Amino acid sequence: MEPSTPFADLRQLSDEETQRLLREVDQADLLAAMSATDAPGRERFLSNMSARVRAYLEGEMAARSAQDPALAAQAQVKILQCAARLAELGQIVWPKGGEGAPSCHETPTSPPATLAPDLRAALGLPLEQLELADLRRVFAAMVELAHSQGILALEPFAGDMADPLFRRGLELVVDGIEPAVLAAFLNNWSESRLRQMRARLRSVAEGLVALQSGDSPQIIEAKLEVIY
Repeated sequence: MEPSTPFADLRQLSDEETQRLLREVDQADLLAAMSATDAPGRERFLSNMSARVRAYLEGEMAARSAQDPALAAQAQVKILQCAARLAELGQIVWPKGGEGAPSCHETPTSPPATLAPDLRAALGLPLEQLELADLRRVFAAMVELAHSQGILALEPFAGDMADPLFRRGLELVVDGIEPAVLAAFLNNWSESRLRQMRARLRSVAEGLVALQSGDSPQIIEAKLEVIY
């Protein structure tokens, strides 16, 4: 059992507080810090990550040789300083004081996250078939779930999503990617899809006009080749 230390006491954070802290922590520091704590201490962090991020970090810890104790201690200090900053901003309660401070094993569990059946079904539609009203309802329901149960509660819904942009975007949100990086990724993907769709629509229009004009197959093909 790890002796009581300020870093070990981070196990007293709630799931929501732990997830908030993880969004501010450098992944390299987290790896180093977890190498110097016990299994319950590691589980406090690992259980509040997406399955993809957890698998990656567990693989990294298994593949690495013993961590330098000095580097591990420095990483723990950085994470504690981050916790202190979040406490000053009122985003978490830290340190936990008084008797009965909850441990990670005493954190109340929430019921499984659910969406209304019609919204769950809407996730299985291509984005082009989703009504804007349904899309607004989906996001409103997801925000409510994220606020009540944490962002990890949304992870199971990614598997229901037919649209690759929507699905990958939600996976990145759950993984805790930086908002600016997420926005750049989604904007680039959206622009690529728009270019492809415009090219298809223009090809249909050009092809139909060429067909009506009586162009030969070779001429039609040459006209459409320049569209990209």
